[in-house]
Amino acid sequence: MIVVSGGIVYLTIAEWRDRRRRDEERRADRPIARSTDKISRNNGKVKK
Repeated sequence: MIVVSGGIVYLTIAEWRDRRRRDEERRADRPIARSTDKISRNNGKVKK
């Protein structure tokens, strides 16, 4: 019973870790939004 429970916990943690990696890769591949372009072009100053 303990071995089965441990296996389930292990597989759950492994799936969670893989899902986080895929999500992080997806976010890294996303193009930068236009609003951040405006800020970077103005040396971090936001126009009012």
